[in-house]
Amino acid sequence: MKGRKVLLAGMACLCVSVSLLWLTRAGAQPLFVDALHWTTIGNATPGAGPGAAQQPANPMEAFGLSGLASCRTKEPPTRSPWLAVARTDAQTYHLDPLAFEWKIWQESGFNPDVPDSPTGAIGIAQFEPATAQGMGIDPRDPQQALEASARLDAGHLTHDADRARQLASHYGGWSARYGYALALAAYNAGSGALESAWNQAFSGAWPSSPWAWLSYLGQQTQHYIPDILNCPIS
Repeated sequence: MKGRKVLLAGMACLCVSVSLLWLTRAGAQPLFVDALHWTTIGNATPGAGPGAAQQPANPMEAFGLSGLASCRTKEPPTRSPWLAVARTDAQTYHLDPLAFEWKIWQESGFNPDVPDSPTGAIGIAQFEPATAQGMGIDPRDPQQALEASARLDAGHLTHDADRARQLASHYGGWSARYGYALALAAYNAGSGALESAWNQAFSGAWPSSPWAWLSYLGQQTQHYIPDILNCPIS
C-alpha cells in the first residue's frame, strides 16, 4: 500500500512537470508568477498583470533619455476638452505627458481664448507670432497650436538630448528631467537665450550645480521650469 502511494505521488509530480514544460515551450506564463516578477517582463506597466496594455515605461526613451521628466503625479485640474488633445499630441511626439500638459496649463490654463500676453504671445500655447508663422500654424487655432507646441518640444529635446545626458552622467539624476527643463527654457526664453546661458555656465570647469545654466536666464524662466515640472531645482 505504501509503495502504491509513492508511485501515485511520483506520477503526479511527473504530470505537473510535463505541464509546466509545455507551458514554457508554448510561451505561456505560469499562473503563480508573482506580481513583482511580472513587472520586470518585457515592457509591462509596473504593477500590471497578464493582458494589460504593453506601454513603454518612459516615452522619452525615443530621445535617448531615461527616468521621469516631471515630479507631477496628476493632470492639471481642468475639464477642458483640449486636455485630451494635448495628451494625444504628447504621446505622438514621445513627450512626457504630464510635463507637456502642465506646460499648456502654465501658458493658458487650457483656455483657447486667453488674452494675448503683453509681449504679443497668442492662444492656448502662447505662441509668438513669428514662431507660429515659422511653424506654419494659426496660433489661435487650439488644434494646430497644441500639435505645434508638442512638435517644438520634441525638436528642442532632440537638439539638447546630448546635454541632458552629460548632466546626468556628471551630476547624477535623470536625463529626461534635465532634457525637458532645457526644452522648457528654450520654449519660454528662446533657443538663443538658452544657448547663451549654457555657454556662460559651462565655459570653464564644471559648475557646482547642474542647474547653473538656469541662473543666466531671466527670472520668469527660472520660475517657469520648476512651476511646470514641480521639482526642486538647486
